[in-house]
Amino acid sequence: MNTKQLSKDQFKALALIYASHSDATFRTQEIAFITGEVGEPIYKEVLAHYNASSDYECIQLLLSNKEQFYPGDEGSATLLGEFTALFKADNDYSNLEKNIQRLLVRLLKS
Repeated sequence: MNTKQLSKDQFKALALIYASHSDATFRTQEIAFITGEVGEPIYKEVLAHYNASSDYECIQLLLSNKEQFYPGDEGSATLLGEFTALFKADNDYSNLEKNIQRLLVRLLKS
């Protein structure tokens, strides 16, 4: 995986993996949702990179690629929808997930 320039599916996988891990639970339904969005090979590739990277490195990679694939307010709204769908995949859309979602969208808007 090229850590300077991601494909759109790699970016999406990283954003969803990062979001799904942020509440300290990574459920089977979330994995199924992500693999359904980007395919299993990309999911596995990006998960390996995520596991080998620090939080800071993942955030920097997301920030440096966000505008290419999800530009402006419209792109941020699209990401918000994708995070919502991910968090609802396990039928447990908790307050923690809602707050994490808001934080991620604010972070990626900057």
